[in-house]
Amino acid sequence: MEDVCPAGDRSEHVGAIKQTLHAQLDGYAGAMKHMSEEHDKGDIDVTIPPDKFLGVFRTMAEGVNSMVAGHIAVKKKAMACIAEFGRGNFEAPLERFPGNKAFINDNIERLRSNVQSFIGEMKHMSDEHNKGDIDVTIPAEKFEGDFQVMAQGVNGMASGHIAVKKKAMACIAEGASILAQDEASSVVWGMPGQASSSKGIITICSRAA
Repeated sequence: MEDVCPAGDRSEHVGAIKQTLHAQLDGYAGAMKHMSEEHDKGDIDVTIPPDKFLGVFRTMAEGVNSMVAGHIAVKKKAMACIAEFGRGNFEAPLERFPGNKAFINDNIERLRSNVQSFIGEMKHMSDEHNKGDIDVTIPAEKFEGDFQVMAQGVNGMASGHIAVKKKAMACIAEGASILAQDEASSVVWGMPGQASSSKGIITICSRAA
């Protein structure tokens, strides 16, 4: 009350009080509208200026600013973690957010788990192929959506290379068998693209008896 009226007969100042109250309400509503519009435009640093208000209106302004700043801080932490994912660091930590905000953690951890699982399966497949077990594939059924598409793509690419090698080796084996019978006549399967370089290791011979 002292912020609005001087000491004395306050009944004389009812009009001033009502005028001040309306000014504070209108000012607060206008400041909130401005803040909301600027945030919608992307300027998330805009706040309600608490120093423009009195008493509880100032407290309300500070409360809104604090609440919005808290939401923005959570988003920034989440995006910082995603940025690390973009750099290939899937070990980047993310604190557990309280209450309903934890849905952010759940979604980010699901992404982390899928990527790390895919990387692990690719490494396992690579290691087993290097050991000679070329039948090992990525279990595509473990994944969903485009992760499954990627797994199927890797499996398809690997099986394609293996098929080319098998055809080349089958042709060599056939050629060796024919040469052993003192005959030379063999057919090489048509192989597309760079796979055709496999022909270079196969000699097609034709010798009259």
